[in-house]
Amino acid sequence: SADVKKELVKRERPATQAVVVPEVGYIARMTLSPQDGATALVHTGREETSHLTVRDRDGSVRFSRNLTLLLPGREWILSGPSVMSGLSFTRDGSLLYLVAVDVDSQSSYLSRLWRVDARTGEVLRTWEIGDGMGGSVTPDGTGYVYIDVQGDTANLVRLNLESGQTEPLTRFEGHISLGAPAVSPDGQRVVFSMRGPAGWDLALLGQDGSVRWLTRDGLFNYSARWMDDDLRHAWHRRAERRQQDTHAEVGNPHAQRAADHRQHD
Repeated sequence: SADVKKELVKRERPATQAVVVPEVGYIARMTLSPQDGATALVHTGREETSHLTVRDRDGSVRFSRNLTLLLPGREWILSGPSVMSGLSFTRDGSLLYLVAVDVDSQSSYLSRLWRVDARTGEVLRTWEIGDGMGGSVTPDGTGYVYIDVQGDTANLVRLNLESGQTEPLTRFEGHISLGAPAVSPDGQRVVFSMRGPAGWDLALLGQDGSVRWLTRDGLFNYSARWMDDDLRHAWHRRAERRQQDTHAEVGNPHAQRAADHRQHD
């Protein structure tokens, strides 16, 4: 209405932010390689099939692979960003891992972990991980930590990428929802999101197997990532009705807002 337009204040992008790619479709998943600054993006548009695109630090396209397979004998059926999670580069930036939900011959859902060549986009290997959701590759590149869902209960599990064996890292019972685990640079701890009484908060799995809360405000604390010094982590958190980048030292309850996003993608 005219009254709304009159009172509407346009939010300008802060000077510290720059648009790298103006259009990535209507839904996307993204991760960053700490080694070389490359970004991996799974994206789809209204008139574009699903693609996996990796860009170098300067924004140039390293490759863009069409993920939509049509011919019989195809390796997967579903390929959209909405069924993918846990995009994670290895420490040297040479490999990319992600979890994709697909359907089997009985039309049941199953999850596969993909290993992708981050230089060419070739899918080198896949592992079936049941009803799983994505997490992150371990710093030494030998394992992948993901969320295993059994009924109403979610737990953290580590997959050995050589043997294919799985190791439970938590043993929650009852109605438990988890999300977005990230392994620390030393490989000894995992920060993840867990739904508590107030909403989504961050929790930390210690080296001794203990779990403790890092936040307790329920402000949709999600997608935590460890920072270089191994003592700080960054994550998304609701502020002013939008998701904003936030960071804090592990164990420090005082979070600091690190960005001012006009909207959260």
